[in-house]
Amino acid sequence: MTTVHREKVKCPCCKKALTIDVLGSTNSVGCYTDFHGLTMGYAPLPILMNTCPNCGFSGYRQDFSTKLDKNLKSQIETVITPLCPAEELNAGRRYELHAKIREMAGDNAWELAQEYLKGAWAAFDEQTVNETHLRQLAINYFEKALAEQLVPPDEKPNITYLIGELYRRIGEIEAAHQYFNQVIQQAETNPAWDKMANYALQQRDNPQLRFKA
Repeated sequence: MTTVHREKVKCPCCKKALTIDVLGSTNSVGCYTDFHGLTMGYAPLPILMNTCPNCGFSGYRQDFSTKLDKNLKSQIETVITPLCPAEELNAGRRYELHAKIREMAGDNAWELAQEYLKGAWAAFDEQTVNETHLRQLAINYFEKALAEQLVPPDEKPNITYLIGELYRRIGEIEAAHQYFNQVIQQAETNPAWDKMANYALQQRDNPQLRFKA
């Protein structure tokens, strides 16, 4: 089961005291076909990401213990803080704010894509309307990461398949099939792509919500 506790911290941006959720433990009972883990009890991803209600700083538990440089702090105050009073800060939105902050801090497309993907998963867990938006952002940054050769070679089969599955889940079927077919074609000459090719064939021809156990 997923367990959670509350912890008092100080925001590294505005220095206000706040109480955040901290994940105690979690579990795994399966996996969705976009690699999102399935758990018993509360989903852990919404718990992991917290936002300061005063300034909008968003991050994991360890991010609230880091020191921000003046330039990043200024950018957060200029770009992120004005958004917060008008926003409903559901889990997907908290991940999106975190990704925006990490982009300001200099993270690359590969790193940002993974944060947007977590945001999409969190939005799926909470069934909020920004799930499709976050999946599209994840696609954009994964495609950029591939173009810039930032994806580790052993991750390319997984990410190529994943982009296809993300497209499929937002209803862009033609784009999804292009990526699924690319995985299938790569497997014809490279055994390292075989596993993902099987999944790509399944999701192209007979899509499933979860991987079989």
